[in-house]
Amino acid sequence: MIHLISITCNILTSVLIITLSLPLVRKSIRPNSWYGIRTKEAYASDENWYAINAYGGRLAIRTGYSIALLNALILLIPVTNKCCGIHLFLSFAALILPIFIFWILITWYSHSFRIEKNNDPS
Repeated sequence: MIHLISITCNILTSVLIITLSLPLVRKSIRPNSWYGIRTKEAYASDENWYAINAYGGRLAIRTGYSIALLNALILLIPVTNKCCGIHLFLSFAALILPIFIFWILITWYSHSFRIEKNNDPS
């Protein structure tokens, strides 16, 4: 039963991630200190803010879908008394792994703005 609660929480988390990402994709969130992808590169200019946050929003939507899909797939694994721990582990991994990949990709993308600025001849 606990694995169903964990999977349900993960799926609800994915819905929340997707919902919070939509304004970022639409570029309707102005630079601020509490909502969006807040990196040094994003704060460098409004252009950077909107580009990084739009990319981050699209990536977060994919992350949310990945979390939901992975948790839905976990539900297909038959439950026995011996594998309840496996379900919990997989549920945890299905939440953490996509978020970790998101963090790596958005850091890399944001960092590319720093590299472009350093290579700018003007």
